[in-house]
Amino acid sequence: MRLSTAGSRLREAALTGLSIFSVAATGLVFTYRTAQEAPLDQIRSQIRQNATLVANQIESRLHASLTRTEQMDSANYRRTAIPLLQISRSVPQLYYAHTMTPGPKGPRLVVDSSRFVRNSGDTTSVAGIGELYDDAPTAAREALGSGEATLSRDPYTDRWGTFLSSFAPFRDGSGRIAGVVGIDICLAHLHGYLQPLRLSLALVGSALLAALSAQGRWRSLQTQARAIEEFTRSRELAEQAAAEAASRARSTFLATVSHEIRTPLNAVIGLTTIVLGSQLSERQRECLDTVRTSAQSLLTILNDILDFSAIDAGSLRLCQETSTLRPLLEEVIDLCAPQAHERALELTLIIADGVPERIETDALRLRQILLNLVNNAVKFTQQGEVELSVIGVHEPTDQARLEFAVRDTGPGIPPAERERLFLPFDRLETSDSPQPSGSGLGLAISQRLAQALGGALEVDSEAGEGTRLVLSLPLILPKEGAPGDVSLRELSQPVAEGIQFLARRNLLVVSASEPNRRVLRTEIEREGGTARLASNRSELETLLDGNRFDLAIIDRPVTPSPGGFPGDDANGVILGHRHGADLPLVVCDSLQGEPPTASGGILLRKPIKQASLRQALRTALCRQTDTTTTLPVAMAAQDEVPAPGDDFARLHPLRILVAEDNIVNRRVCDLMLRRLGYSAEFVDDGIEVVEVQRRLDPDVILMDLSMPGLDGLTATRRIRSHQPKPHRPWIVAVTSHAMPGDRSLAFESGMDDFLSKPIDESALVKALKRGHAALSR
Repeated sequence: MRLSTAGSRLREAALTGLSIFSVAATGLVFTYRTAQEAPLDQIRSQIRQNATLVANQIESRLHASLTRTEQMDSANYRRTAIPLLQISRSVPQLYYAHTMTPGPKGPRLVVDSSRFVRNSGDTTSVAGIGELYDDAPTAAREALGSGEATLSRDPYTDRWGTFLSSFAPFRDGSGRIAGVVGIDICLAHLHGYLQPLRLSLALVGSALLAALSAQGRWRSLQTQARAIEEFTRSRELAEQAAAEAASRARSTFLATVSHEIRTPLNAVIGLTTIVLGSQLSERQRECLDTVRTSAQSLLTILNDILDFSAIDAGSLRLCQETSTLRPLLEEVIDLCAPQAHERALELTLIIADGVPERIETDALRLRQILLNLVNNAVKFTQQGEVELSVIGVHEPTDQARLEFAVRDTGPGIPPAERERLFLPFDRLETSDSPQPSGSGLGLAISQRLAQALGGALEVDSEAGEGTRLVLSLPLILPKEGAPGDVSLRELSQPVAEGIQFLARRNLLVVSASEPNRRVLRTEIEREGGTARLASNRSELETLLDGNRFDLAIIDRPVTPSPGGFPGDDANGVILGHRHGADLPLVVCDSLQGEPPTASGGILLRKPIKQASLRQALRTALCRQTDTTTTLPVAMAAQDEVPAPGDDFARLHPLRILVAEDNIVNRRVCDLMLRRLGYSAEFVDDGIEVVEVQRRLDPDVILMDLSMPGLDGLTATRRIRSHQPKPHRPWIVAVTSHAMPGDRSLAFESGMDDFLSKPIDESALVKALKRGHAALSR
């Protein structure tokens, strides 16, 4: 009985001891892991930030030049290693910092910080350039594949030791992943702290010692985390300050360069334009044309560099406003038409049904993108055609967008070259196209502008099959109720019968160009007419035999075919046919085309535009009833701007004051204004312009922004402060400064319009027209 009782007490004591042991051990394990994991999570976060920070400092182009082991003593290797060494020296717990690049067999090491900084007791070999990292952690491979910073969640072991690491990618100039930066924190001593934990599981009495050990370890890790955090914070502040200083220096430099280059360009372009308007020999005109073209090319390159710098610095400002789409597109076509004619290319504009008349966008930037695309297409197309088209597209999500497409019949772009198309300062060369000119920034700028407008720019091209560039933009309609606002749905409906002047009319269209046939057919059918199309003599004769027509349209090709069709030959076929002798004619021809020789008719200049085509058709049909006399060849009323002259000043009477301190610019401006019929008053500083404005009371002031004594912005504020009438005088900023903020500064000061130097005569004319219209209200 006593033995039984003693045995029970012994079992009870053993169970009690075992329970205490289990509770103590469990609490110790939980406490130790909690104490370890919290700081480890903090360290993981910090080393990820540091890896990203170092990756942002790697010069990808310099890094890409390191391909051979013998380059480890080169200056490029040392320069590339600088960010790695800085982080190594700042964080003592960091064991290795290195870079690696992707390879077909796995990651390959490139730069190793231990080439310059060795840790105490480290006897491992330095990684050579291009050495295969066959036991690279999963996190490194994920960073190379995903392009995002990764972290080894748990310590891993490779040939160099046991580490906790982070990997951050860096990219090349085109945005592709060039490699990753790896930062390794050595955790070998972590295993030493695990030993007390293992002993404590066997000896309850060591629980307190293990707990104290865990607390010490926690404090150590906290200290490491704070050191890394402090380093990160200081580096970020230093980098931010350096970036801001660099941005200010770049902006100042670009503004100065822009001003200093634009000032002499204003004289070169302005004076050559004026002299070209006088009597010159053919040789003199040819030389001056070359001078003006070269100066305009230099101006284009300067504008490209400024735009690219503004976009790259994130200082691009967009101006969303209601814009009428068709005039914008027709202006792009008009600007590219002379170059297309010189290269004997058909240039067409096709606006599909359903495209709104007005949209909300930055019209200046949209025009810039499309002008770049069409100019490029014309430049690289040797024969055939270039087409600009726009369609409205409905998305399944009920979101609508516009697609602007520029298609050419050029040599096309091989798949291997398409990736380079949007790279800055990169120009594609093909055996079928001329040596490219320009800065190589046009398409890079266009792509970034498209993204800034919320859209995308994509290319579809194959070698030998031409190229199609598509600009896709979200469709934003003006607010409801604004005059002229038309939705996609409304525009897709048929035009009301009462305004279709071609209703029940049968028109013959003769054209060898498929895009031009489409343009003509679309416009005829929009006005209720029927278009019968002929692309060759046989089709033309068949149509004449079986139909009676109210009017014929002949589209002369830019490059006549061997048979002359459909030029004067088609004209003769029509006039010689029994159904065509009295048929009114509209002849579409290029910029320098000659009028039809066989009979009277209407000459319509190409590229074909809606307003001029409608006017030509109306004029031809109105003349149909007058058959008593031979009709002379007449030009269709188009939006051509007549050469400036004294009549302009008579029709737009204005008193003009010019504030300009540069004597050459004053001379250019004076000659331009005299050609328009104005005699302007000139002053050369801001103080004088304020005084003369009070005495002269001018209608328009052309105000330079940079003048001695008082700048144009301050002078404008003073004028507005004592001038009660709004927009009186109408003040136009005229400046060589062309940075993104200059325009907004001018308008904020109270100016009404803005002109960049070099002054273009047509831009000056438009500015004076706007001023006259505003003052006449």
